[in-house]
Amino acid sequence: LTGGAGVGQFGIISTYNSGTKTAGVIKESDGTSGFDHLIAGTAIVAPDASSTYIIEPRVTFSAPGYTSTAATLPTSGTWTAVKYGETAAVYTTLSGTYTGSGVGATFTVIRNGWKYTPSVQTAGTGYARLQTITILGTNLGGLSTANDLVITITAVNPATGAILEFDHSGYGIGGRYVALRSGSTVGATSEDGIAWDTRASLMPSGANWSAMTAGLFDDGSTVGKVSKFVAVAGTSPNTTGAYSEDGITWTAANMVTSATWVDVAFGGFGSQKFVAVSSDSTTVRISNDGEAWDQTGTLTTTGFTAVAYGKNRFVAIKSGTAVTNYSSSGTGTWTAGTLPSISNWNSIAYGNNRFVAISNTSGTIAAYSLDGITWTASTLPDIAIWTKVTYGQGVFLAVSTTTTAATSPDGVTWTTRTTSTAANGFSAITFGNRDRYGLFVGVGGSSGQVATYIRTGATTRARALVAANKIFQVNITEPGSGYAVEPTITFTDPNNTFEAPVAMRKGSSVLANPSFINRGTQYVTSSAEVDIGDGYANLYQPGSFVAVRQLSEQPPPGSNVVFGHLPDRVFKLVNVITFLGTNDGAYTAFLQISPTLTIAEAPEDQVTITTRLRYSQCRLTGHDFLDIGTGSFIE
Repeated sequence: LTGGAGVGQFGIISTYNSGTKTAGVIKESDGTSGFDHLIAGTAIVAPDASSTYIIEPRVTFSAPGYTSTAATLPTSGTWTAVKYGETAAVYTTLSGTYTGSGVGATFTVIRNGWKYTPSVQTAGTGYARLQTITILGTNLGGLSTANDLVITITAVNPATGAILEFDHSGYGIGGRYVALRSGSTVGATSEDGIAWDTRASLMPSGANWSAMTAGLFDDGSTVGKVSKFVAVAGTSPNTTGAYSEDGITWTAANMVTSATWVDVAFGGFGSQKFVAVSSDSTTVRISNDGEAWDQTGTLTTTGFTAVAYGKNRFVAIKSGTAVTNYSSSGTGTWTAGTLPSISNWNSIAYGNNRFVAISNTSGTIAAYSLDGITWTASTLPDIAIWTKVTYGQGVFLAVSTTTTAATSPDGVTWTTRTTSTAANGFSAITFGNRDRYGLFVGVGGSSGQVATYIRTGATTRARALVAANKIFQVNITEPGSGYAVEPTITFTDPNNTFEAPVAMRKGSSVLANPSFINRGTQYVTSSAEVDIGDGYANLYQPGSFVAVRQLSEQPPPGSNVVFGHLPDRVFKLVNVITFLGTNDGAYTAFLQISPTLTIAEAPEDQVTITTRLRYSQCRLTGHDFLDIGTGSFIE
């Protein structure tokens, strides 16, 4: 049941009284009576006589599951911070492996996180179209062939065989997990969030390292992006900081202001910054690169415990009060805000278009905000001393000083979880996507070697569109995450005659709903580049139009078109639309074909297409008279 005067609220008719046929409207989020809003946490506008309602089949998916597995840090100590950061690098003069006769080609490869951007450094000679060159992942910072870069040659110089254009596939390592100890130079790093390596002299000093963040950004002076891990020290006033480009080699930094630094965040729209807050000073230290802390801001008071970035603003929370501060730039004077209650607010995270804060006052206190300014109370599912909250792939995860944990897709509705160990819980938690495998990773809350890695994700959500009493489309509003196998889908409708046939599929690198910082004005169309990753629009192409690439030339209308997965079907080319490119073999276009492709016939990505010219109807019946009269008697 949808409606509500255009405000996007919906519920599900799920119960009927057989005598009076009254309906109960049930929230999809928690099963209680009432309406949900499409944007969780948004206030419901009461339906009235102007509301239009649509009754549609309910669409539900199975959840991805939740597992927490114990891990062991390499040394015993008081672990206080853990962070996953994307890394970046530039590799030059890479030749790779080629099985043909071509020689001399070399490449420059920029790796930003797990996105490869290769370019031809030397074009070489003797190469052939559609053959491949493989650059080993171990030459690109990876650990195995899983990170290989495969270059498919699409266009060569016809005279010399020099490479003109190419396509590429493959994914880089992504980043690295880093864990810090208080009062020690010893740290640990992990390539997968499961096994940890000892770093005996990781940090530049034995400071009381209290917090860490990481960022991948363009500093305007280097090829590719710059990766930075940044750490600050707390427990007493100091000017100690540190930074690293890879999480392994660290350099000391001067925070300038002596304070008890409790948290540091990274973010920014157009101009990224690192922002550090302390518990005993109103001065905020700000850095463009994590190295020089040469900018300042001013908080309204002291006592802040945590800071996060989202919605183009930094937001800080204060313990023992209901006070927040926020700033759109981090610099200058910050503005005070109000949390829904006075509590020991100690951790804040941003994700899914909202901020979520928790308190370490023993209880169930939490709050969420859609803009970082106006806050609403929410309730954690169990009484605990909550220590940290983080966000990853559609889910907020909160941990405590016990085995109690909680997950939430929106900071509004929480589910009780359990961590792998009871050894004083966890002091810090992070989310990482190393090798495109998402894991939450936590370090123990007391002196020891306790760690955990957690695999979970968001449950897929969707809406069914109905026409002529048939489900003709399912719009996915949340793609879900963390599924080991394809989820099951269920359509609920008490009046359906036949079950709708479905084929479930899953893939990595799915782009969920973006977080709009500013929607702008007067746009007709807009586009954006995804900085991290190297995927494609994973949409089937039924109908009359098919996007193609690697065309060797422009086929004329009337050509026969044969798809590799439908070798016995012949389509006619009606038209070629948006034909782009400069070299034979590397053109892209949309082909308009007839008859149309059904949903079941729609091709997967990388299916081959062959267009054939000069085919007579006689040839299609096994008789070919195309070239009669064009040659000698023998020919």
